[in-house]
Amino acid sequence: MKSLVTIILLFISITCSSQEKIKFTAAGVTCSMCSNAIHNALKQNHSIEKIEPNLQTQEWVVIFKPKHFNNQSIKIIEKSVNDAGFSISKLYLNDSLVIDKSKRKKNGTNL
Repeated sequence: MKSLVTIILLFISITCSSQEKIKFTAAGVTCSMCSNAIHNALKQNHSIEKIEPNLQTQEWVVIFKPKHFNNQSIKIIEKSVNDAGFSISKLYLNDSLVIDKSKRKKNGTNL
C-alpha cells in the first residue's frame, strides 16, 4: 500500500509540473528598450509563469503555468510581440521548431 501511494504521488508531481516552453527570436530588437517593450507585452498574459529574455541573442524563453498552455498560446505570443512593434523570426515549442520565417525570406516563398 505504501509503495502504491508513493507511485501515485510521483505521478501527480510529474503531471502537475509539466510546463510548456516557447522560445522565440524577435527580429528588429536593437536595445534594452526594445527588449522591455516585448517583455511588458508578454507579461500582460496571466498564463505565463516566467519570461527569460536574452538581448544578446534576441531570444526569449516563455514558460507557461501548468495547464495554462492551449492551442491559442502561440498566436497570443506572436500577437504580443507584434503589438510591441516587432516580429517573430523563429519560434520553438518545447525545443521543436514551429515557425521559421528566416527560411521563407531566403527561399523567396510566401508561406
